Amino acid sequence: MKQSPLNEEAIRHHLPPELSALPVLVFPELASTNDTARELARQGAPDGLVVIADHQTGGRGRRGRSFFSPPGVGLYLTMIFRTTLPAEQAVQITTLASLAAARAMDEAAGTCTQIKWINDIYLNGHKLCGILADGAPNGNGGFDYMVVGIGINVNTPADAFPPELRASAGSLYSETGRMTDRNRLAALLIAHLLRCRDGLTQNLPQHMAEYRRRSCVLGEKIRVYGGGCDGAPGTAVDIDDNGHLLVQMDTGEYRSLNSGEITIRITA
Repeated sequence: MKQSPLNEEAIRHHLPPELSALPVLVFPELASTNDTARELARQGAPDGLVVIADHQTGGRGRRGRSFFSPPGVGLYLTMIFRTTLPAEQAVQITTLASLAAARAMDEAAGTCTQIKWINDIYLNGHKLCGILADGAPNGNGGFDYMVVGIGINVNTPADAFPPELRASAGSLYSETGRMTDRNRLAALLIAHLLRCRDGLTQNLPQHMAEYRRRSCVLGEKIRVYGGGCDGAPGTAVDIDDNGHLLVQMDTGEYRSLNSGEITIRITA
């Protein structure tokens, strides 16, 4: 399968004119786009700077898990957010980044992706995308900056995934049978990220309404892991405008869960 390489010029070709001056750095290989973006942010890199890698040797997901990041087929992108958002509302960054990724993927590949709370994008029951947001606390209840990393399996063949991932992981290519232009997808993702970020205060209710519509967990029986639960069963009832998941446990208790305390698994 011949694929166009990721490059800055091609990405800029697909960006809207108002983003023509946005700093976009493209690397053939990095350990982690989040790590590189974090170091650049420490050095004073501006809000909105984007770091992209064709290959990650140390890609990470939540809770220290590795993220499969082979060369030539994926998109691994991190944006720096210099936000005044209070720390307790930081989960909103992840929910809006998930929404931006889902919109970009659907626009690029003609799909109808879903979001598994809180930060994974799914299609046909397979995970196509993961998101990891890291912040640098400023000691005043907020952040000096946040880096928002998004890894998308774009043109990965199904048999290229490690055996332990083949049942759960997929790519735009494996699910649709069509190749997706990674440079165009990168530009779409950048534009949607900035639109969602700018709507944090003005358009949050509308964004979260779409986030709920895209959810693949609401109404489902789930098991909750962490936050004092060890696989406790319940039903996902709602997602509030702060990005918290409301769960009715099988005991009858209601719990409002945030991204820092749980993982969830949809029961078969």
